[in-house]
Amino acid sequence: MARRRAKGELKLVVDVPTELRALGSYDELHQVLLNLCINACDAMPTGGRITITGRGVAYDAKDALTKQLARAGEFVEISVADTGTGMDEATLARAFEPFFTTKPRDKGTGLGLAMIHTAVRLHGGVIEVYSEVGRGTRFRITLPRYVSKH
Repeated sequence: MARRRAKGELKLVVDVPTELRALGSYDELHQVLLNLCINACDAMPTGGRITITGRGVAYDAKDALTKQLARAGEFVEISVADTGTGMDEATLARAFEPFFTTKPRDKGTGLGLAMIHTAVRLHGGVIEVYSEVGRGTRFRITLPRYVSKH
């Protein structure tokens, strides 16, 4: 779907271990990733690369608190990075603010990242964003890991 939205050549790189499972709603988390990919495409008007990576991480109580997670334990960390235009400090500071958008009025409502933030928090996770003008943006989502009881 992201490739169809891209205006230029898009390279999609996915490196997520198949055994990695997050605890949560498949549909909601799928929408989170899809919205991040759509935003990445919009930030790359002449094409570029989206890289999605995943890994398992564990945090003790101190590290969980530092990351603003509700508890210690095992988590899934998913990163969605693009080679797009990036965001300046002022834009970055407001990125998750409802109704804030840098897109033209007919192209966006400013609700996408706010809804992503809410969905991730409701799943017991956190989302962080790193960006540099002219170099791209990376969103890192940390969610509780589903661990089989076998």
